[in-house]
Amino acid sequence: MRQRDTKKILIDDIKKEFNMYISFTDQHCPNRRIMKKLSAPTSGEHAKHHTFTAPSLSKVFEEFEKHHD
Repeated sequence: MRQRDTKKILIDDIKKEFNMYISFTDQHCPNRRIMKKLSAPTSGEHAKHHTFTAPSLSKVFEEFEKHHD
Protein backbone atom coordinates (compact mmCIF):
# COMPACT_ATOMS: atom_id res chain seq x y z
CA MET A 1 0.00 0.00 0.00
CA ARG A 2 1.32 3.42 -0.93
CA GLN A 3 1.85 6.12 1.69
CA ARG A 4 -0.90 8.31 0.24
CA ASP A 5 -3.42 5.47 0.55
CA THR A 6 -2.47 4.98 4.20
CA LYS A 7 -2.96 8.69 4.94
CA LYS A 8 -6.33 8.67 3.18
CA ILE A 9 -7.46 5.68 5.26
CA LEU A 10 -6.32 7.41 8.47
CA ILE A 11 -8.18 10.60 7.53
CA ASP A 12 -11.33 8.63 6.73
CA ASP A 13 -11.09 6.81 10.08
CA ILE A 14 -10.70 10.07 11.97
CA LYS A 15 -13.67 11.59 10.14
CA LYS A 16 -15.80 8.55 10.93
CA GLU A 17 -14.86 8.65 14.63
CA PHE A 18 -15.52 12.37 14.82
CA ASN A 19 -18.92 12.05 13.12
CA MET A 20 -19.86 9.28 15.56
CA TYR A 21 -18.86 11.56 18.44
CA ILE A 22 -20.90 14.44 16.99
CA SER A 23 -24.03 12.33 16.58
CA PHE A 24 -23.65 10.82 20.06
CA THR A 25 -23.23 14.28 21.61
CA ASP A 26 -26.18 15.67 19.63
CA GLN A 27 -28.40 12.85 20.90
CA HIS A 28 -27.35 12.99 24.53
CA CYS A 29 -26.49 16.67 25.01
CA PRO A 30 -28.69 18.57 22.54
CA ASN A 31 -28.33 21.87 24.39
CA ARG A 32 -24.54 21.94 24.36
CA ARG A 33 -22.41 23.37 21.60
CA ILE A 34 -20.23 20.66 20.14
CA MET A 35 -16.57 20.53 21.15
CA LYS A 36 -16.64 23.78 23.09
CA LYS A 37 -13.59 24.19 25.27
CA LEU A 38 -14.47 24.27 28.96
CA SER A 39 -12.32 27.31 29.63
CA ALA A 40 -13.75 29.33 26.76
CA PRO A 41 -15.50 32.64 27.33
CA THR A 42 -19.22 32.30 26.65
CA SER A 43 -19.81 35.53 24.77
CA GLY A 44 -18.10 38.32 22.91
CA GLU A 45 -15.58 38.54 20.09
CA HIS A 46 -13.00 36.37 21.85
CA ALA A 47 -15.44 33.48 22.39
CA LYS A 48 -15.72 32.50 18.75
CA HIS A 49 -12.04 31.58 18.64
CA HIS A 50 -12.66 28.92 21.27
CA THR A 51 -15.53 27.10 19.60
CA PHE A 52 -14.64 24.06 17.53
CA THR A 53 -17.48 22.88 15.30
CA ALA A 54 -17.88 20.12 12.75
CA PRO A 55 -17.73 22.49 9.74
CA SER A 56 -14.45 24.01 10.89
CA LEU A 57 -13.02 20.52 11.36
CA SER A 58 -14.07 19.67 7.80
CA LYS A 59 -12.02 22.65 6.66
CA VAL A 60 -9.04 21.30 8.59
CA PHE A 61 -9.39 17.94 6.82
CA GLU A 62 -9.65 19.65 3.41
CA GLU A 63 -6.46 21.60 4.06
CA PHE A 64 -4.69 18.51 5.37
CA GLU A 65 -5.67 16.51 2.29
CA LYS A 66 -4.50 19.32 -0.04
CA HIS A 67 -1.06 19.40 1.53
CA HIS A 68 -0.63 15.64 1.84
CA ASP A 69 -1.48 14.50 -1.68
